[in-house]
Amino acid sequence: MSESLPRSDDLEATWNFIEPAINQILGRDGNNTSNLSSKRVDKVLSPTMYMEVYTAIYNYCVNKSRSSGQFNNDRQSNQSSILVGSEIYRKLKNFLKEYITNFKQNNNETFLQFYVRRWKRFTIGAIFLNHAFDYMNRYWVQKERSDGKRDIFDVNTLCLMSWKDVMFDPNCELLTNEILEQITLERDGNTIQRNNVTSAIKSFVALGIDPQDLKKLNLNVYIQNFEKPLLKRTQEYYENFSNEYLNTHSVTEYIFEARNIIYREEETMAMYWDEHTRKPLSETLNTVLITNHAARWKKSLLSF
Repeated sequence: MSESLPRSDDLEATWNFIEPAINQILGRDGNNTSNLSSKRVDKVLSPTMYMEVYTAIYNYCVNKSRSSGQFNNDRQSNQSSILVGSEIYRKLKNFLKEYITNFKQNNNETFLQFYVRRWKRFTIGAIFLNHAFDYMNRYWVQKERSDGKRDIFDVNTLCLMSWKDVMFDPNCELLTNEILEQITLERDGNTIQRNNVTSAIKSFVALGIDPQDLKKLNLNVYIQNFEKPLLKRTQEYYENFSNEYLNTHSVTEYIFEARNIIYREEETMAMYWDEHTRKPLSETLNTVLITNHAARWKKSLLSF
């Protein structure tokens, strides 16, 4: 960005100035930048561009703030203060929704692969974008939220909320099913792309945002959309496994195998889940693999 900075009182000029940079920060060409780490993205972005974007946003917000200060009437002053960041915020919000909507899945990738590819790059870009809008975050966003407007968020959170609305919510069932299919494949002894599974599951946690308290951990999205389906699928999988195994193996062999399964699930597979899942998963495994077959074991022991 080598053109001169826009007039600080011109919303359209300011937005037209920063929009190309926002595209670059978020990574418009996802095929070429989806695997960039945050350090590498930092090198790709021009420091000059970054500073000019920050300055343009700062100038616009400060200009509006000063303009509002010229009003003597308290009511007019309160109304005009809303303009300090609202127009830029609204444009960014609309931009993000359109931006995510335009993501395209490649013909040679599953939805899970597509989701993770775009999620990784988008969330890295969101962090950098949050810094570029730092002035608006610290003053306008903070003021709006302190005034009770819980539908206003810092830019990083706005990015996540936009992702949830446009990408996650409409495709949540498909995403969950593809994750669970990968987990089933691994349980069957196949090699899978573990990084994709881990990244996708972590997105469920990251998207659990409490609008009332952005610092509060909220696992509702994760629990409702991943943990519960996981527990159900786990129960079904090991019910089938245990019945088939007991038809062809002794009780002693089954007990040994069940112990190995529980260990593998609680230790090796645990890298995928949030800590919250550990207890209900352990209870599910013990019920399906042990408790449900206790009568059969007792009968087998009495037959000796």
